[in-house]
Amino acid sequence: GLIPPNADLAALYRDLLGSQVLGLYDPESEEFLVLGEEGALSALAESTYVHEFTHRLQDIHFDLDALSDAAGDNSDRQLALSALIEGDAVVTQVGYGLRHMDQKRLAEMLALQGEFVPPPADTPRILLESIQFPYETGPQFVAALRAKGGFARVNEAFKDPPMTSEQVMHATKYAEREPAIEVTLDDLSAVLGNDWSLFASDVMGEFFLRAWLQSMGVFTATRAARGWGGDAYGLFDGPDGQSAMVARIVWDDPEADAQEFFEGLVSGVDRSDLKRASSPGSSARMIWNGKQRAFGVELLGGDRGVTIAAAATEQQVSALLDRLAKP
Repeated sequence: GLIPPNADLAALYRDLLGSQVLGLYDPESEEFLVLGEEGALSALAESTYVHEFTHRLQDIHFDLDALSDAAGDNSDRQLALSALIEGDAVVTQVGYGLRHMDQKRLAEMLALQGEFVPPPADTPRILLESIQFPYETGPQFVAALRAKGGFARVNEAFKDPPMTSEQVMHATKYAEREPAIEVTLDDLSAVLGNDWSLFASDVMGEFFLRAWLQSMGVFTATRAARGWGGDAYGLFDGPDGQSAMVARIVWDDPEADAQEFFEGLVSGVDRSDLKRASSPGSSARMIWNGKQRAFGVELLGGDRGVTIAAAATEQQVSALLDRLAKP
């Protein structure tokens, strides 16, 4: 329910980025661009220049492409890396403004920011929050690093980047190098029938789970996602444009944290346009039906965590949850 089923994702991203981006750095070409008029830099363009120039310096010293390659296809790890990169640039940008811009110049910059075009009204919340996370939570993470050892500590973090959004959101977990619990999923395409195949797998992470619950109006979203320990999800492609999804999420406290997330997710889906199916015979498994889609969640307990399945029919969801429940 995060994005409307028929939404044009590419168009949504173009419209969002077109309204929000003032500059960018391209590690491949080793060039950066700043949006502005020809001639003297406006105060806002000058501040943006500082931000993008910081990315150039990061690239020279730490090789941004190599850092991204090391993060691989793990979206949560890529988000954590982005938070470090953007957090460092934002903190440097703010520090430059306070040190090198007089009150008149700062006032000009704030006035120009007031003219900033808001994001399009139809932007899904998850897209906006995913873009904002590195620029909002990243600076808090970098500030926590600086408090422990100045910019030298930030430089050390580029040599040993955060591995999860959880480590960025809770700096003590980065300090302790609390790792994500590795979760593996079997290829469940055979459960769905012939002509089904696994076409993508990834990790959601604490940030995504929190944003998901918040989008459904779950007031305990922050606390319910906070106990995240690790997860994995798989997406399946079927005949006639059908698709399905499964996930397993494990928790720091296998009992309390899993129960809290399960209850939060159930309350959120109950607020959606999906309707509870007939009782599957267990209070630990819930299934909902909607127009050409079904969704299910099960609390398995212990280190089995919480499992999720989404597909076109209740029968497919039940079959996927049954298979996920097996050791």
